[in-house]
Amino acid sequence: MLSGFVSRGPIIGNAEIDAFQRWCGFDLPPEYRQFLLEQNGGERASVQTLEEALEADGWPREHRFFSLNAAAAAGLSAEDAAAFGNEIAEAWPGAQYDLEVQTRWHRGNGDFRDYPPELLPVALVYHHDLLLLRLAEPHPGAVLYAWDPDGYCEWHLGEVASSFAELLRDFESHEWA
Repeated sequence: MLSGFVSRGPIIGNAEIDAFQRWCGFDLPPEYRQFLLEQNGGERASVQTLEEALEADGWPREHRFFSLNAAAAAGLSAEDAAAFGNEIAEAWPGAQYDLEVQTRWHRGNGDFRDYPPELLPVALVYHHDLLLLRLAEPHPGAVLYAWDPDGYCEWHLGEVASSFAELLRDFESHEWA
């Protein structure tokens, strides 16, 4: 398990990553591929102490990185898991953190609030805000912080790292509020 993580996703190999790339239509940056092979998502503990969190907003928040094949580990296909919507958390714990499920939810059906396909949701941080990995120009490989709870809004995105490796390296020092 990588430093800072308290759990990990199911063990996967290159074949699962290659299948996901074909499905999503983009190649993943090498450092993100390596992260999936070594860690495959999981929970990262909050960097706030309990006292800091209570003072700031009431409770420390864990950060959750999405995992390939988390739905399959729960006994569902990603397509079926995505169709369940928010009810999935109670019936199949962990399946809602599947990378493909999250991608399906955030790409949606073409509504103007859906994220463009070149933005891959990779984690939930702070109060369920998204971290997105840019898979195409401009700045491929950059990680963006999306703080709009209602969906995609270009002016509610901010770059937090120029690469996934930089995000992981500097994660502890970032303020997610």
